[in-house]
Amino acid sequence: MKNKVKKQTATLTSPVLLKRVNKVLGTLRKHSIEQDDLLETLMLATLTKEHVIFIGPWGVNKTATIENFMHLIGANGDLFSITIDNTTQPEALLGPYAPRELIENNRYIRNIEGSILQSRYAFIGEVFNGNAATRHALHRVLNERKFENGGSTFDIPLQSAFFDSNQYPARKEDKPFYDRILFRAAVWPTQNVETLQRILHCSLMVRDVKVTPTLLNAQMLRVIRKLIATTVTMTEIAEQEFLSLFVKLQAKDIALSPRRWYKAFHALPTIAWLDGCDCVEPCHLLGLRHILWDNASDIPVLTNILESYRGMTLVAKEKASLKEGVLILESILGGRNLDDVSDVTTLSRGEYDATMASLQNIRTTLITSESIAELDGIMARAQKILQARKSSDVDSFFDTTFKDGPPADDKGDQ
Repeated sequence: MKNKVKKQTATLTSPVLLKRVNKVLGTLRKHSIEQDDLLETLMLATLTKEHVIFIGPWGVNKTATIENFMHLIGANGDLFSITIDNTTQPEALLGPYAPRELIENNRYIRNIEGSILQSRYAFIGEVFNGNAATRHALHRVLNERKFENGGSTFDIPLQSAFFDSNQYPARKEDKPFYDRILFRAAVWPTQNVETLQRILHCSLMVRDVKVTPTLLNAQMLRVIRKLIATTVTMTEIAEQEFLSLFVKLQAKDIALSPRRWYKAFHALPTIAWLDGCDCVEPCHLLGLRHILWDNASDIPVLTNILESYRGMTLVAKEKASLKEGVLILESILGGRNLDDVSDVTTLSRGEYDATMASLQNIRTTLITSESIAELDGIMARAQKILQARKSSDVDSFFDTTFKDGPPADDKGDQ
């Protein structure tokens, strides 16, 4: 049995899993017309084990989309679902107190069977129509995934909670609760006739999606999270731009908690993975449009700032440049053995000069320190060839050109 599970896991590569994720989103798009923000944040929250809130009026397909999504990831039986109002008490979510324990042992112990405390996913509708006490009772559940019952604290299996609301939080006491929800999506009715026509001819019913086989499961989600954690890297330029974004939003009076900034930064690898990339580039900061806002007035300001990152795929461009550098070096070696000095010395001085000039030209186009360091390694191989020749003309060339390392007055060191 263990070998079978191990074999199944081995076949779950990034391309295979990304294809399945995109198939989930593609299936949902057939039933949730032009609701990409809703769908993307659902997937992001699930993959990052965070929470998401959808804010918008009635009748825009929020509830049906969540139920469809739960079916497609094989979690229908593990969803706690409730719609609350101002009469809803914490017991409706966390379970009622056991009267016998109170009478016989003078202990407040909840009966948590069937509550949010036993579910991996939760959907709480009309969350800001409920009372403050009910929302406050969820603070530790959402943030720490822990709960205290009868004097003992235990971990709960909750991975992601999905909320919807017809209004933004207006009361100050709701801010701490709202801050614990990382992802946000503003969902509004269509204003477009063509979109309305598409809606008229699609099915919004959950039962029509349920005929589609489950496309993901808990094991696949675990593998995806592990792949993201171990294979997607944060580039220096992306981190610099993230810090720059903090300054830009501060200047626009959009102030977010350190917790939100921390979680936003650590959500970027998942955003990059969903884009089919193995490193976070500045263009992936566009995904922060689902995180870095609180009020409706913040959205256009944030969108305008993030648009400047669209198409900034600097790292991909630099990888192509580095590949060119490797090809240049390999071409002059022509299959020669770098460690065989007698073989290396058959190269001409012209080949060395042309190679080093080409590599230096590539170096001046690089910006990130990672790429510069990698190309310096390639240039060091070329320098090894020069040293191996041990001829006076080459030694002179090496001494004057590379004595102090690659020149510092080029674009790459700015």
